[in-house]
Amino acid sequence: MANDFGKMVVSQIKGIFRIPSYQRGYRWTSDEIVRLLDDVYEHKENQNSYYLQPIVVKRLSATNIAEEDCEYELIDGQQRLTTLFLIISSLKEWLPKVSPKYSISYDTRDSSWDYINSLLSDTKKAEQEKDKYIDFRYLYNAYKTIQEWLNNQEDPSSVCIELYKLLSDKVKVLWYEVDNNENGHKLFKRLNIGRIPLTNAELIKALFLNRNSLKTIRSDKNLNQNEIALLWERMEQELRNPEFWSFLTNVDANKYPTRIELIVDLMSKKKKNERDKYFTFFYFNDLITKNNKSIEELWDDILFYFDTLKVWFQDRELYNRAGCLVLLGERISNLIEETKHLKKTERLSTLEEKIRNRLVKKDEILSLRYGSDNTKIKNVLIWFNIKTMDNSGERFPFNRFKEAPGWSLEHIHAQNSEGLYFEKERHNWLEKQFNAFDALPQTAEIDEIKEDVKNAIAKETIGGDLFSDLFKRITSLFSANLADDDLNANMHSIKNLALLKTDANAALNNSVFEVKRHDIAQLDKQGYFIPVCTRNVFTKYYSPAGENQPYLWTDKDRDAYYDEILNTVYS
Repeated sequence: MANDFGKMVVSQIKGIFRIPSYQRGYRWTSDEIVRLLDDVYEHKENQNSYYLQPIVVKRLSATNIAEEDCEYELIDGQQRLTTLFLIISSLKEWLPKVSPKYSISYDTRDSSWDYINSLLSDTKKAEQEKDKYIDFRYLYNAYKTIQEWLNNQEDPSSVCIELYKLLSDKVKVLWYEVDNNENGHKLFKRLNIGRIPLTNAELIKALFLNRNSLKTIRSDKNLNQNEIALLWERMEQELRNPEFWSFLTNVDANKYPTRIELIVDLMSKKKKNERDKYFTFFYFNDLITKNNKSIEELWDDILFYFDTLKVWFQDRELYNRAGCLVLLGERISNLIEETKHLKKTERLSTLEEKIRNRLVKKDEILSLRYGSDNTKIKNVLIWFNIKTMDNSGERFPFNRFKEAPGWSLEHIHAQNSEGLYFEKERHNWLEKQFNAFDALPQTAEIDEIKEDVKNAIAKETIGGDLFSDLFKRITSLFSANLADDDLNANMHSIKNLALLKTDANAALNNSVFEVKRHDIAQLDKQGYFIPVCTRNVFTKYYSPAGENQPYLWTDKDRDAYYDEILNTVYS
């Protein structure tokens, strides 16, 4: 897309910048202007350059035209260039010889440029005309804001001198010049109307597609602009595979309009809380300008890194283990760096050890309780599900697991009647449990409860005491006559918990085991993602042979489930 790319000190910006008709006028407010002034001035103690957002232009003049006479279509950056013009112009009161080296023209608002000049030469006249057009009002407010900021400084003269030094030395724009055949209007819409900013990845790509940069690539590599662009696009498309993306990160792909941005972020070790929007670009640019790394070497590094990620993704054992660690909060880049010198068997062992280090110790697992230890329990169950699939030679579907709306812990045996306050909820709950009675051996006790439930459903209002009594009687039937203390001891332990999507968890709504077993089977048939171990629990996969009570969740079922967790997770 770009032919020329680089950095430019603000005071060296030259030329005529044409604002095309598809853009609105100047709209910066006092807040944005003061923030820019503060940020620039506060940088005076910093030795590094201060970079502004990219200026995107398309050259309209011939290449042999002098810089100061060269005309550009200003695709992105009108607000910044206009503000900088007003700032530099405002310094003339203290620094008479200072003035911008560029001008701004407007395809449909010629009067705006005249008004800017009026602000600088006849402020009273500009004040009288400020309400003539909305553009004038914003321009007038901007100029007055700059003047007030300067006059409010303790020593305006020294501040002006310092500010001009900064604009002449440290304050730089990222100059992004697109090819002459680029459609400026379409690009503008993508950058502004669609709210998709120029990304680090696009800026880095420009380093490779810059004509001057390509001259540094050795001829024996036979690498040209078209080949780089093609390989770049292939990487971008591969990263649009949901399985690949979800293996690499927990971040929603929609937050990365340019998917390769993730790769270069990982390579630069960009932190989650990094405030510098273009941190990653500066990292790569510094490798060239400060570390003398060639474009050729940098390009090879990106290709090698991407290929390494693909190797890990395609290898089931690495995929499952690294994917689990990413899910638990590790960065894939750290895992690759820490294990790059290891053989595969050693790498797998290291990854498993890192997983176990993120889980509670084996002898602590039974002390975990629903409510206070949910995250710890989830982490154990996540690895339990992944390891179960890995042991069967399968790949865990991280993309499906990371789909909204999230995951919660489901009580395998009904928890309690708390939360069922509304009549509709109580009626629905009783109706669902009523349908499950047929799975039980039919006795006089069952007939009695069925009749009581039927009568309650027929009522318009089910009182709290009546519902609580029916809830206890029904859950007792589906609890294999377990003692209350045994139920209470295990109700909120991992023995009675499984992973389930949040919306499915809410739908089951404290149902007894038989109802949940039926509902989960239906969800599974409909293509709803049910984790393998959750499905196994409700199909009695872990239960001892000979236990023929599919409608009950017994103490033997719980113990068998718990033993399977221990054997799988901690082996």
